[in-house]
Amino acid sequence: MNTLNLLIFLPLLTAAVLSLPIITARAARTIAVALSLVMLVITLFTLSRFDPSLPIQMVTKSSWIETYGISYHIGADPFSLIIMMVLSLIMPVTFLFIRQEPKGILIALLIAQSGGTGALFSLDLILFYLFWEVMLFPIFLMIGLYGSGERVKIAIELTLYTIFGSVAMFLSILILGVQYFDLTGRFSFDLFDIARMIDAESFRPWAFFGFLVAFFIKIPLFGFHGWLKRSYEAAPAATLIILSGVMAKLGVFALYRFVFTLFPDLSRDLAPFVIALGLFGMIYFGIAALRQEKFRSLFAYSSASHMSLIIVGLFTFNLYGQSGSIYLITAHALATAGIFLLLERINLGGNSDSVSHYSGIIRTAPRLGVLFTLLALSFVGIPGTSGFVAELLIIYGAFAYTPLIGFITATTVLIAMIFILWLLQQVLFGPSSPAAERIKDLNRVETVAMGLLVFVIFGMGIYPDPFLSALSAAPASSGVRL
Repeated sequence: MNTLNLLIFLPLLTAAVLSLPIITARAARTIAVALSLVMLVITLFTLSRFDPSLPIQMVTKSSWIETYGISYHIGADPFSLIIMMVLSLIMPVTFLFIRQEPKGILIALLIAQSGGTGALFSLDLILFYLFWEVMLFPIFLMIGLYGSGERVKIAIELTLYTIFGSVAMFLSILILGVQYFDLTGRFSFDLFDIARMIDAESFRPWAFFGFLVAFFIKIPLFGFHGWLKRSYEAAPAATLIILSGVMAKLGVFALYRFVFTLFPDLSRDLAPFVIALGLFGMIYFGIAALRQEKFRSLFAYSSASHMSLIIVGLFTFNLYGQSGSIYLITAHALATAGIFLLLERINLGGNSDSVSHYSGIIRTAPRLGVLFTLLALSFVGIPGTSGFVAELLIIYGAFAYTPLIGFITATTVLIAMIFILWLLQQVLFGPSSPAAERIKDLNRVETVAMGLLVFVIFGMGIYPDPFLSALSAAPASSGVRL
């Protein structure tokens, strides 16, 4: 049996089991942790069977709706397996940390994991769209049912943004499918069938921009970020892991997999504009982060700044920039997942999300403080972390694109370092505040779980060669060897 099918459907089946009334919240959490560990083992087994020098592997293709050329077509490449590995590392840690969350959160997380994994391996456009929507639906429910503040209003606001992007993408998929029918006399929504279409320029630009809108909203790129701050402030901690650690990264992956495969020439033509938008976003979001009073909004803008850097590297269309972007996806997903989980512990203990209420955390909760420091420093790419390797590659790729873009990219990266160092000085050190004294330190299991993320981050920073070699050996569908 293709292990990709297990990775896609096991979380969904587990969610169905957890929804049974006889399963208590405590039992549901135990089952979720066990399932996440099983998923990690399956992912490691899948990686052990993968040859990065070959094209897309572990392919399953069977007709689904034959009349309209829709198939169940999945497969894996190094990029998709890297994101799968990150997801498999994040989920066990998440389930271990969210002890007080209701059973509905666990079910929603598993459904989102299944949808995200399905989107990651889909090679049929309709199949990808369906899994993409399955991933998004639980996010709305988690914010609307379990969020804080004006959670229903914010969930609707996020829904409107994502529906706009989803409709644009769906119309683009239909345009491509109908045009394939006009050219061949039959329907197909297979990614590679459509990519081989001849003389399809008349509608392709419209379809191109539909995909861009959908993925830019998810990332989010500057100008498409209106949902960002309020959603991050209202969402439960577990939802933030999906928003920042999974959904945003899948937006970048979808650009690479679908936009670069279907529209290689248009992507290169638009690259200067997207790079300029990414550089402006790095500066804008970095400055916005410096002005935030709340932890969540600070890291929301910080995360958006790093996602803008990833976009810059991706659209350089060279080996260094794109390899750095993929590497930074991994580094950023692990760091943000750990940071948001630790922030939730800080907020619950100190009963506040305000940065100014905390000081001296490293004295009152030393394990939490040390791990938070390491994750925050990896967030800005200090030497020895995977973030450093990734940012170095992106900067090198930006210089290879043009020296001016390289200089701006290297200079802009410093903004993130400024506000992270300010945050650490403000929150972790100095005399202990009353809010900091109420924070409960991590227990041994939580320390080991969070330490695993830190270990991977530093392992990839100290010895990146196996990962970079796999990316360099892989044939890229976009025409750029990674």
